[in-house]
Amino acid sequence: MYTADLDRDGVTKNPALIGKEKKMLEESGLKSLALIPTSDILGKRSVREVMTAVKDGVCLYGHELLDESINDLSVYTMQVDDLLEKDVLKEGDLVMVSHKRVDVLMSLLLAAQSKNSPTPAGILLSGFKSGDMSPKVTSMLSGLDDIRFPIIATSADTFHAAKEIEARPVFMTAESTKKLAAAKDLMEDHLDFSFLDHFQSDEIQAKKRDIGPRMFQYSQVLAARKLQKTIVLPEGADPRVVEAASILVNRKLCKVLLVGDPAVIKANADKVRVSLEGVTICDPQNYEGMDNMINAFVEARKSKGLTALEAENFLKQDVNYFGTLMMHLGLADGMVSGAMHSSANTIRPALQVLKTAPGAKLVSSFFFMLLEDGVKVFGDCAINVSPTADELAEIAVASAKNAIKFGIDPRVALLSYATGDSNKGDLIDKVVKATAKAKEIAAAEGFMDPDLIQGPLQFDAAVDPAVAAVKAKDSRVAGRANVLIFPDLNAGNNGYKAVQQASKTIAVGPVLQGLKKPVNDLSRGATVDDIVNTAIITALQAA
Repeated sequence: MYTADLDRDGVTKNPALIGKEKKMLEESGLKSLALIPTSDILGKRSVREVMTAVKDGVCLYGHELLDESINDLSVYTMQVDDLLEKDVLKEGDLVMVSHKRVDVLMSLLLAAQSKNSPTPAGILLSGFKSGDMSPKVTSMLSGLDDIRFPIIATSADTFHAAKEIEARPVFMTAESTKKLAAAKDLMEDHLDFSFLDHFQSDEIQAKKRDIGPRMFQYSQVLAARKLQKTIVLPEGADPRVVEAASILVNRKLCKVLLVGDPAVIKANADKVRVSLEGVTICDPQNYEGMDNMINAFVEARKSKGLTALEAENFLKQDVNYFGTLMMHLGLADGMVSGAMHSSANTIRPALQVLKTAPGAKLVSSFFFMLLEDGVKVFGDCAINVSPTADELAEIAVASAKNAIKFGIDPRVALLSYATGDSNKGDLIDKVVKATAKAKEIAAAEGFMDPDLIQGPLQFDAAVDPAVAAVKAKDSRVAGRANVLIFPDLNAGNNGYKAVQQASKTIAVGPVLQGLKKPVNDLSRGATVDDIVNTAIITALQAA
């Protein structure tokens, strides 16, 4: 670690110091793997860490805001009028108040409603024991809305609580998401990969397993940072999307166009306490390029008789059409939506305006399943209800090609309820034909070895070497498959969800394939991390 001047993100402003430190190490006969600069966010306590440090620490409000950094610790004992008159409330301070000073607590909460008042990092109520505080006040705290900082409490008195906080060194927990993200970013920016390559002998490379989930995510982050694609997020009315947009820009993962009412977007940013610096906000109601959009939309749908008035209504009322036209006009490289909309509403504009990519006959989907024994691709689990043999072959080929794009060497298994010729039936016949067709395409296009496509295989025979040794001897795919193609949507949708829930793994997707430009759908229960991960995947697809 070294100390240096910091920029607004808490990272050194003087890169020359890195070279200076490297030279000093080399002169001492040492090789640096990474030189990590000091960081403002890592050097400060968070509200969560204070809650962990004090006696009987508990969160009364704002669990999702506990990772806010604390600038300083302030103890409030004065009268309310003095408190407001002397401007003692400072931005980013943790305010300590006795639980008996309900007047101060209420004044701070009232001040928090004003845009002209500083926002503290949080409030710590001292001397708090369950039952001590008025039930009405406790009820009021649990029913707060739109207060942009957490309220925590401790049974310790003010003096001992402050002493405990100051005595505890700055640290982080497994739940310190902002600190962990900052640490990851610093490592990604400063890790010396050439040093790691020194250990990657040909023998190690030959025996390496499939890429693991952490390395997969790490490599996608690095690739996205290099590309700097522009991704449109049309659901600025959702606080999760606004927070994800801020993260994507702050971590320099991509450029972001956030669609929606600027006032609503700003209110959402305040609610989740994130900065919109670097995020481009596009308001469909007051967009300078609306005329160009209308003309392009009418041209794209002229065969359906779309009028200019209808096009304008679509673009101003449906953010997914607005986002899709931004891609159509080359203003964005990809789109992520679905947090507030159904899959049909997300995908329909892309099918109507962007259409399928050259050579693609259908749009399909896949999931990245971030399993501990290696990342696997599951397709199609979201779009095609009952694909034909030719369509199933196209899904298999498209999924294999996308696996290659994302650093996965594909071994493709087309799944069924029987392995090889152990059973018969229409579904098995379809999988047999699809496998033959996929092999034919792979051989003609030369993007992979056709022998690494096999079917029909049961799921266990596809992924378990012990089962494969019995059911599919001498196979180059069975027991080692990492691209698994389900025969229909019923099997695929239930299959990915069963694996996701049983193993508690991360499923990234559905990732759509076959469109001219990438449009990816979110679950309406998507987390902020889901949105960020999907945007990264979309940026890489756009390459």
